[in-house]
Amino acid sequence: MSLDVSAKSSSFCLRTCLLIGTSVVATMDARGQGVPAFAELPLPGGANAASVTQLGKIAAYDDGAMLYSFSAHTRKWSGIAKSASATLRQANDWFLLVDGTRYSAYSAIHGTWRSVTLSTSAVVLNPASQRNDSIVLVQDGATIHAYSGFTGQWVSRSFGATATFAVQRHAALAADGTTLWGIGAFDMVWRSQSMATTATRVVADSFGGYAEAGGSVYGYSAQTRTFASASLPPGGLTVSESGDVAIWYAAPQALAWSALRGNFSTLTVGTGAAIVESSRQVGLIALAGTTHFYSAALGTWTSVTVPVSATRILDSTTALVVDVSSVHAYSAWTGTVTSLPQTVTQPQVTRAVAAAVSSGGMPWIYSAITGLWYPAPTGALSQPALLSVHGGLVRTSTGFAAFSSRTGTFTPFVTSNGVPFSDPATAILGIIEPNRLSVFEERGARWHSTSVQNAPVPSTWRLVLINADGNKLQGFGAQNGILEQQIIPASTLPVALRASSEVATAQHAKGVWGYSSLPDVLTAAQYPEFRRIFLTGNPLPLYVSAPANSAVVSLVGARATNPLATPFGNLHIDLASLVVGPVLPVSASGTAAVELATPSVPSLRGIDLAWQGFVVPNGPAPAYLTRAAATLLR
Repeated sequence: MSLDVSAKSSSFCLRTCLLIGTSVVATMDARGQGVPAFAELPLPGGANAASVTQLGKIAAYDDGAMLYSFSAHTRKWSGIAKSASATLRQANDWFLLVDGTRYSAYSAIHGTWRSVTLSTSAVVLNPASQRNDSIVLVQDGATIHAYSGFTGQWVSRSFGATATFAVQRHAALAADGTTLWGIGAFDMVWRSQSMATTATRVVADSFGGYAEAGGSVYGYSAQTRTFASASLPPGGLTVSESGDVAIWYAAPQALAWSALRGNFSTLTVGTGAAIVESSRQVGLIALAGTTHFYSAALGTWTSVTVPVSATRILDSTTALVVDVSSVHAYSAWTGTVTSLPQTVTQPQVTRAVAAAVSSGGMPWIYSAITGLWYPAPTGALSQPALLSVHGGLVRTSTGFAAFSSRTGTFTPFVTSNGVPFSDPATAILGIIEPNRLSVFEERGARWHSTSVQNAPVPSTWRLVLINADGNKLQGFGAQNGILEQQIIPASTLPVALRASSEVATAQHAKGVWGYSSLPDVLTAAQYPEFRRIFLTGNPLPLYVSAPANSAVVSLVGARATNPLATPFGNLHIDLASLVVGPVLPVSASGTAAVELATPSVPSLRGIDLAWQGFVVPNGPAPAYLTRAAATLLR
């Protein structure tokens, strides 16, 4: 499917259907009949806390002879038999069970197990410390068996005896003689490029990697699915690499690599002592008088005049440079530097926001999405802002105000006794009151609240919140934007809550509840809630979870300011921009996947898209609209 495909007749029919249906439903929080966010794994013999493991999108329970896994995408538990001697390895998007010569991998996206039989000498190449990889490589003699948690499939290829391998996050590289091979987690196709000589260093991270060979460097991007090469600056090199960016510097030349764009960019920066740093999608070189920023998202350099002694703080797409009389914020999303001509204290930086306190005592917040600074609203107190990865909270005379990096606005929350909770490493902001739990939806710049019987003690991490209140479990996902709850029997009241990125669990005496914070429709793009940035002009994977053997009409358009209530659930897409995509058949495991061809046109860059599915079940169950995903494309 292409985003510029004309589907006028289909779009008109669906718009008409939705509008007619809307006339018979009150404008309230209309809900469809989708797969519940909570699912229980009964364990009649009793649940042991030590047997529960979870990471990324997967929760698991080791019951001795069986391993049960919960997928945050399918919202289902599934089991696989194992022996007592089996070894387990978990990452964000896959689970690997090694049982003798059987290597079984579980996909967080598809909720299925796929097995291959290897020899007793097979070895996993991913370092044990890398728990965020979506690709796993297993070497068995001359053959590399690669598995992706996104495709849910194994692929195999043979290499020479002296080949060198590197794998991390969503890409893997192999240097085999004078041939460089690259593979990405989203399509799992090995591609090759010739090098002038053999590689001396091979690096993989995030969306790509590179190999240094002689005086050249060769890069592979798993997003563009292409190779590029460049000459390294001559002389003694200073190198900084992190995520999608790498920088090589030897005065007076600098070279930068973008794994997102699959290209290199050079800059003459001068001579002298230099500071070279990088963080995921942003890099910098600081010399006397000038700091040069590099954006992996844009593939461009931007310079600002500041003393080399200034304080520099980087995180993902945001960088701050603080000197005596001003603070300069750089956005790798916009490629711009915006200065605040004030003396500031207590500077903070997270993925898509930054904050500082002015000399007058008032907090300011910066959005890397808009590239602008924003003063705290009238009534704000002289206290530092509390940041999440893409938002913030400031205290006011009437309670709090929450900041959205997408809109650059503050949304008030009135309370006399509310206690805030936040974490600069998570996308969750909220307020706890004795009889109310409230969370802030950054993408819609609105608050969601629910009444509680007991003072909330939620567990949060990354993109998920879970709370227990009497006979109810409550959950919220930053990518989902919905505060959901599950009524549970008295016999399943939880004794332990645990949040992990996109999944959470509530363990009780005789089982485990799994909770998914994800929408039913999921794109591979995560920014700003999490790290993954997708650029227009490249294939964008789309994943759907729905009842087995149903059909899903894919929908996309500009995200509506306010959801439209319909009999099928809330529509989060602005009707005027709604485009109907292909009808996707759902597998027996309850998933469907498609790659969308996104055109490289300026009008799409930075647009806040909403994605939903119109699900038609295979049976008497009513049709419904899925939970919505929101995607910023660059």
